Amino acid sequence: MPAGNSNSIYSRNCKAAKDSEALLWRALCDSADSAMEYIESDCVMMNPLIHPDRSHEALTSMSSPSLSEALEKLAESSHHWTSYKMHKHNPDPAIAEVEMMAVQIMYKITLIREKRNHHHGNEEEDGRSNLQTVDAFCTSTWRQGASGDWKLCAQQLVPV
Repeated sequence: MPAGNSNSIYSRNCKAAKDSEALLWRALCDSADSAMEYIESDCVMMNPLIHPDRSHEALTSMSSPSLSEALEKLAESSHHWTSYKMHKHNPDPAIAEVEMMAVQIMYKITLIREKRNHHHGNEEEDGRSNLQTVDAFCTSTWRQGASGDWKLCAQQLVPV
């Protein structure tokens, strides 16, 4: 790990990666199509929890469906993610500086949403919670553009 103080470029990039990842997941939970604000036009995403077919196939601007179409479908769905938790790793997510203006973040995440069923209320008949949780490992690569904004350029999410 590079040495340096809290004002070093590396430290700022690590903070930017964590902050950007939190903004992305909050957008995905609130209104998935709004997440495009944080995603580069050339982004490659392999995320079966976003793919309309639950496929591990890459979503890009050129794929079918495209990444933006997949996010629009998720936003229109009544089965979208409602919250998330990024797990700490000794004590923070693992972060690798790819270059001066690009960084990769790796961590475990838990995503939460309501289960699809025909029951009403917060609990099923047997008393169990009506929430579905999915644990996954996520790796995201972010790069900083000339404007200073950080954008997602690649992501792979693997449910465990």
